[in-house]
Amino acid sequence: MAEDSLQQHSAGFHTSLNRHILMMGGDRELMYGVLGISLILPVAFIHISFWLGVLLGMILWGIGAYFLRKVALADPQMRHVYKRSLKFGKYFPAQAHYTSPVPELAGKK
Repeated sequence: MAEDSLQQHSAGFHTSLNRHILMMGGDRELMYGVLGISLILPVAFIHISFWLGVLLGMILWGIGAYFLRKVALADPQMRHVYKRSLKFGKYFPAQAHYTSPVPELAGKK
């Protein structure tokens, strides 16, 4: 009887709760940005040629979506990592060797 109460139980959860939020294989927010810019291009080129804007928008969408999919395939959280590296870049500079000079931190004398 005691053995039955000691058995381990497992609870499954849906795999979508563990996946990154992607759109067409790329980061969702960046894909929306590329899509928005490519949709605005025909309006911006309306005085020159509407169809030139449509063509440029399609080319921009194709190239942007391709590169965003490649980035998300390498690391789905690359956008967040890049933003954090910009924030902490002065404290942790990219140095090639352990004997590289350490930068002076603000407020430390």
